[in-house]
Amino acid sequence: MFFSQKEIGNNITLNLFKTDKFKSNYVSINFIQPLASETAAYFALLSRVLKRGSKNYPTQKDISKRLEELYASDIAIKVFKCGDLQVVNFSADILDNAYAVDNFDITASTLELLTDIILNPLLDEKTGLFLYDYVSSEKEKLIDSIKSLFNNKNKYCITRCIQLMCANEVYGISDKGTIEDIQNALPEKLLEAYHKMISNSEIQIFFVGNFEMNDIEKYAVPFKAKSSEESVLLPKTQIIRKAGFVKTYTDDINAVQGKLAMGFRTSTVFTDEDYTAFPLFLEVFGGSPTSKLFMNVREKMSLCYYCTALPESSKGLMLVTAGIENDNKTTAEREILAQLEDMKKGNISEDEMNCAKASLKNSYLTIYDSPRSIESWYFNRVLHGISISPADFFKQVERLDVNAVADIAKKITLDTIYFMNGIGNGGDDDE
Repeated sequence: MFFSQKEIGNNITLNLFKTDKFKSNYVSINFIQPLASETAAYFALLSRVLKRGSKNYPTQKDISKRLEELYASDIAIKVFKCGDLQVVNFSADILDNAYAVDNFDITASTLELLTDIILNPLLDEKTGLFLYDYVSSEKEKLIDSIKSLFNNKNKYCITRCIQLMCANEVYGISDKGTIEDIQNALPEKLLEAYHKMISNSEIQIFFVGNFEMNDIEKYAVPFKAKSSEESVLLPKTQIIRKAGFVKTYTDDINAVQGKLAMGFRTSTVFTDEDYTAFPLFLEVFGGSPTSKLFMNVREKMSLCYYCTALPESSKGLMLVTAGIENDNKTTAEREILAQLEDMKKGNISEDEMNCAKASLKNSYLTIYDSPRSIESWYFNRVLHGISISPADFFKQVERLDVNAVADIAKKITLDTIYFMNGIGNGGDDDE
């Protein structure tokens, strides 16, 4: 197994993780744009409209039928943000050609379909725009997905905290856009956004499976032909290394439990020399069932139903989120900060370090069990000019001591506290 890269144009990079471990191969084509309020809703809408049909496969039924013919290959399209960038991701799970009958090339045929969906969209013959019915339908679904976020109180609490914490930063923009922007999206602007995505994006193409670099380059040729010959310069993600004054917000919700989210500036991102110590810090602090937050705030003090720490290492953020009784809010906040202060002082036991390293080792090794997780690992690092493997990364983690973890903790500052105050008897999704 090995990872290699090849630039085939100013804006297109092929990334190959060669392995014969899996019966199926995985391919993803990622169009990367600056995250912006003017275009976020359009790219999110595009990700939905394009999968409705292409010129050669004009309906979802046509696409599904073709996928069944291709040994049940699967195609997915999604949009997400990575730091201050927005990514439209097209992916395909493809059974390896070795399992085909009569030497049928499953890979080539599936990628031909995927390319058709991306580069040969279904447009109205009269207007030259995306089909009205498809766009209207997907607008409604996208709006519904935004509204439904509130039904998942845990996820909404995290999302809302980030929005408030980064209100004056690009990262505070939703990768789905706003409901108002989606409602007001113009057909002409949607087509304009499509052409911008195709011709003026940085394109990262990933192959995970039994491939050779020389053999996969041909699949990128159609995208190279559409891409601009001028280099696309993506903005660097804004990193705020230290929080200022602590901002606090409270919303009332119809729920039994309260939801607490505490947003921190970590001052540590993927490209920092000491980043290796951050995952270990996170594991000790709040990333596992043996962490300080779990063992103390949840188990010993019974202050919450769950308590965990979540990172955003492209941006240098950490969110601590907990489901609590309303009356425990102040005590829970104080104890979470006390556990962080404990780590800043280096009060970390040998058992805590060993458990955290063992947990991380298992996490990094299981990355190799899934083509998607392999692609996700390398994608997040390729965007930052890093190509280290999970195994090699853990070798660095394994050598770290308590002082390295404490040094990471010392840089972390509290920025925002967001609390969803439960005032009713609505349903919760915490277990």
